[in-house]
Amino acid sequence: MKKFSQKHLSIAISVVCFSQTAFGENIPVNMKEPYVVLAPETFNFEDYNRYTVPNSTASAGLNLSNTETPQMVSMLNQARIKDQNLQTMKEVLDNTTGINVGNIDGGRLSFSSRGFNIEQFSADGADMGFNAQMSVGETLVGTDIYDRIEVTHGATGLLTGSGEPSARVNMIRKKAIYDTPTGEISANANRFGNYGASLDYGQALTKSGNVRGRMVLNHQDGETFIDGEERGRTSYYATVQADLTDKTTFDIGAVYRKNKQHGVMWGGLPTYFSDGSKTNWESNKNNSVDWTRWDNETKEYFGSLQHHFNDDWELNLKAYHMDTKGNPKLLYHSYNTVDKTTGLPSNVRDPAWTYNSYIAKNATKQTFYSADIKGWFDLFGKEHQLTFGASHHTDKRDARSVSLGSDPNALTSLYDWHGGSYPEPIWPTLPDTPQAEVKTTEKSIYGAAQLKIAEPLTLVLGSRLSDYDKTGFQWGRTVTAKADHVWTPYAGIIYDINDSQSVYASYTSIFKPQSVRGINGDYLDAEEGNTYELGFKSGSPDGKLQGQVTLFHVQKDNMAQAMVGDCNAGRSCVQGTENSTKEVAYTTTDGNTSTGIEVEVSGKLSPNWQAMMSFSQFNAKDRNGKAINTTSSDRMIKLWTIHDMSRYINGLSIGGGVNWYGERYAYLTNPATNTQEKYGQDSIFLVNLMGRYRANPNLDFQLNINNVLNEKYFSGTGFNQITNGEPLNVSGSVTYRF
Repeated sequence: MKKFSQKHLSIAISVVCFSQTAFGENIPVNMKEPYVVLAPETFNFEDYNRYTVPNSTASAGLNLSNTETPQMVSMLNQARIKDQNLQTMKEVLDNTTGINVGNIDGGRLSFSSRGFNIEQFSADGADMGFNAQMSVGETLVGTDIYDRIEVTHGATGLLTGSGEPSARVNMIRKKAIYDTPTGEISANANRFGNYGASLDYGQALTKSGNVRGRMVLNHQDGETFIDGEERGRTSYYATVQADLTDKTTFDIGAVYRKNKQHGVMWGGLPTYFSDGSKTNWESNKNNSVDWTRWDNETKEYFGSLQHHFNDDWELNLKAYHMDTKGNPKLLYHSYNTVDKTTGLPSNVRDPAWTYNSYIAKNATKQTFYSADIKGWFDLFGKEHQLTFGASHHTDKRDARSVSLGSDPNALTSLYDWHGGSYPEPIWPTLPDTPQAEVKTTEKSIYGAAQLKIAEPLTLVLGSRLSDYDKTGFQWGRTVTAKADHVWTPYAGIIYDINDSQSVYASYTSIFKPQSVRGINGDYLDAEEGNTYELGFKSGSPDGKLQGQVTLFHVQKDNMAQAMVGDCNAGRSCVQGTENSTKEVAYTTTDGNTSTGIEVEVSGKLSPNWQAMMSFSQFNAKDRNGKAINTTSSDRMIKLWTIHDMSRYINGLSIGGGVNWYGERYAYLTNPATNTQEKYGQDSIFLVNLMGRYRANPNLDFQLNINNVLNEKYFSGTGFNQITNGEPLNVSGSVTYRF
């Protein structure tokens, strides 16, 4: 097993905590800046020279610099996205400090941080509900329409209300900011036969330039590293920005996406042979068939208005609607063992180990509205910030499906399985009415303030009052979760060591209503808890280098845990359902905790050298000291650097990085002993390289090589199945700016 030594951690912390002299002469970084800097895109097509964004509203809804924010905030802008060729949100989050990305199967991904699942996603601050188990391919969203991705680590209840103490991912769309015609066209391809092209173009739509438009078109298609799997996406994005007056700006836009996945697995590969030994499938192994589909179509509509009353105060209005439809056709392993010699199905408990055909129609509709007022005010000779507002978020999901059941004649040897040997069935008509329909509504009012109480001390205080209501039914049972008038407080204190360095402490509470029931039929109380952070931040005078270290502790109660029994796959059932729907019964556990550290340095280390370096570690356990969320790595190192080599070869830049993940494991059932055992993976070491040649100011050629050492690893574990990670991949692109 590969180890990460304390020496490496010491080096990382030393880099962050370097002296004031290393940053150069200090200038104030907490100066008042107009809020409008947050709305326009901060990247232009010529800017490959920074990995940082100066200000953010990601923590408390206030306009704060990095050193003023009492939480860890990571940002990936277009510079990083282009350098590392991060084409999807999955790839972005895989390269973000402290975030684990796991494959549930071929079509679904899970995200976690600090030992808890990430469910808080937003676009331009508009909340978007996300459930990994119920996703229909949303995780394949491309990065082409986003200027940057902000990740706020830890609990974000002040901005989102209910949720996990993990992280919030906010995707900032590109804006229509160009007065003169400005554009970029690119094409790319990789070694597996996946190819694509994109166009990004903006210009003024009126002679005065007070109305501007922008469009982004993207198409990606082709094969993946998995044998017989095809994956593609098409997106159209259009937005218009209008200066209605010299104080009022209006944005409106729409997004259309269509994601394609063919020959995709539902579930993973068997983890065990029937004799109890572990399988060792090739990375490209596919146990699906060519007619399977996991496609989805998404339409988004959004609008916002920003009005400046004066130099200090502004009003922001937002509206957002998303409509996603999926129509999967899938094939699933009923069980997960094969004979080691023949590759044929073998299961000591169920000899008729088969495939199960499945067709569905899933739909998700989400609507979000918000209004807030923010600004500056003077009190006791100091200048402070204040924001207050309200939001309304509705999430409605329904599903219709038909499962054809087991076919005992479905499989030949898995060794010889190549996808086309099982014909597509004749599908029955889907039900006219949904079999599952769940609506979630969350309404909130909130307020926050940055108070300069006394130099060098600053307080950030806020609270949110939320009403949460979840109602509906799914698969024969009622779903209910309700929470009224829940207060979510937030408090942070920042001490400025000097103009570019600060230390902070912060606190917030968390809550998450639950829709599962105890054995007596009552719904469980909401998850509750608290999260604490203690950190250090540093920034260079020009904003081109940022460093941060945070220590965190999370305490969480009322977490649902399935009760042991003999009703439903080794679990107890809710009373009255034992002979019908067999609804699993849950109980609550208290005293679950997660404690850890996150370190990040990003930006320019020298005029020609920029980098991102991060280390994260957490220890998540239940009240008995047993580790939780072990399928995520509890230690990670993510490094990326790029250097301008023009002094040697004009126009050349080279870069590279390392993603190191510590051990992860699950407890799976060994078919030979019928007992659970630890099924794990030692640490993995993924090396990535890139090179870019700028032939002239408008033309770039770029080569990226990922997993240079061709390390074999699995990217997901569950249900006695594994999903393999991507082997060595080479991709090339050409980009022309005009």
